[in-house]
Amino acid sequence: MYIPEATPETLARAARELGPAPDDVLLTLVAGPGDLALQPLQQAVVGHGAPVVGGRFPALIHDGELRDRGAILRTLPALAEPTLVRGLDDDRFRLEQLTGILDRMEDRPYTALILVDGLAPGGARLLTQLHDQFGNSVNYFGGGTGTDDLSPAPTVFSDTGCHRNAAIIAFLALDSQLGSAHGWERATTPMLATRTDGTVVQEINWRPALDVYRETLATMGHDVDPANIWSTGMKFPLGLRRDDGSHLVRSPLRATDGGGLVCAGDIRENTVITILRGEPDALLDAARTAADGSTGCTPATQCALVVDCIARMNFLSDRFAEELAVVNGIVSGNGAPGPEGVISVGEICSTGDGIVELLNKTVATGRLHA
Repeated sequence: MYIPEATPETLARAARELGPAPDDVLLTLVAGPGDLALQPLQQAVVGHGAPVVGGRFPALIHDGELRDRGAILRTLPALAEPTLVRGLDDDRFRLEQLTGILDRMEDRPYTALILVDGLAPGGARLLTQLHDQFGNSVNYFGGGTGTDDLSPAPTVFSDTGCHRNAAIIAFLALDSQLGSAHGWERATTPMLATRTDGTVVQEINWRPALDVYRETLATMGHDVDPANIWSTGMKFPLGLRRDDGSHLVRSPLRATDGGGLVCAGDIRENTVITILRGEPDALLDAARTAADGSTGCTPATQCALVVDCIARMNFLSDRFAEELAVVNGIVSGNGAPGPEGVISVGEICSTGDGIVELLNKTVATGRLHA
């Protein structure tokens, strides 16, 4: 259910109309301007018969179009109460053992729906620890929360309130067909992230990361303004080389005083990296690939979701509407419901085979079904 104007009154009314069952969770996705008051909206959806799994995002996606404000509410059957995770900014963070959930699992598919603060430094670490516990017994899908101006703020919410540096995980009693792709291509020779700290790349090839980034792009005819790294990083992200030769994308957000690059997502020390670049047509082809990946299920689809990165939206600009139309047309084929979703600060999409990663500059789609 999409609500064009998110107010406490409209959200409370929608939650009542949905009438959640006792074993449901109430998925609540909201967007709005920088001065949006999140806590009154959170309070409005609490107490309607199902625990809340909520996040604030830069924008929403409904009916194949971008919506810069409003809310999406949906009930989804869950295996257990959602798990709220806090303290992701603490290097000592460890995910509690979720043995109670493991004990309740039967021999059938499940999907872990994850909303995580997209600016939290421990998001990737959380996903690794979650995968250590559940492996490929569940599919993993979700996205990074955040404001439209990417300012640090509480953007994850639950029955207990609004939270920063946090995540909420709902184990859904649903199977899922997932697809993701990014379309960014290698632009430089490989380099080494020789010193990192969470989401900060401090050195590349034993030199300040900002210096290497600026000098490398200068050889390609592009100037880098240290005060506006976000603008350059939108066009030239970093690519972390995987074992299969593909790249996990990391968006540089800003420079540190010490010459480091703060990125959207953790980067491990001594990771082989390169600078990537994108062409609009290649990104649109990737959107088709992502949408195709979620269309293989034959049972009736209960819910279709799309999570698309804010950096793709900004990079594609006027052509972003094409990406949304492509995804909507493919995912809603054969009578399936059209996808609803969010513009995200990081994407999560994995069947659990291999490492579960926090993606950047990626479009992810999922069809959920019994």
